[in-house]
Amino acid sequence: MQSRWSRLHLELTSYNVPIRPGNVHVPPIVLKDYLHSIIEHFIKFGQKRFVIIMGHGGPEMTNAVVEACNNLCDSYDASIAVFHIARILEELGLVDTSIDKHAGMWKTSIIMAIDDDLVRDLDVYRRIEPRKYGVVGNPLEASPELGLKLIEAVISHIEDFIRSFRSEECYYNWLDKETC
Repeated sequence: MQSRWSRLHLELTSYNVPIRPGNVHVPPIVLKDYLHSIIEHFIKFGQKRFVIIMGHGGPEMTNAVVEACNNLCDSYDASIAVFHIARILEELGLVDTSIDKHAGMWKTSIIMAIDDDLVRDLDVYRRIEPRKYGVVGNPLEASPELGLKLIEAVISHIEDFIRSFRSEECYYNWLDKETC
């Protein structure tokens, strides 16, 4: 699916809650500087349009992405569209993100669709107190089939947006105003 609309894939994963087991803490300033450096490098080679798809990250990480992108849009003739998967799924009526936010049904389904081997021991969630371990939602409802359906919906939504996006500014699908 990625090959349908992407010439370049930069996978950037960050976690911001160092107290949860297995998380790697990347301070927001590091994420901001890293993202800024990568995009600036491609701008210098002539790339002018960028799409960033976020699937994880709380307010601090989101603010770091916004700050990096705004700085780049202000400094260069570039267009950057940033999407959060949760917002797209919510807008499409596919997920209620007020009850399924982190490591729940939709995120687990997407991971299962990408690589089912990355999801192990789902049965453990029957025995633990979910919020204590960062789970907000029900991963037991996840399936690779649902994940594939959600991925297709996200890709189609972003493709439709990109076809009509002509601005030389930054766009964030979770902010009320269209450009910043």
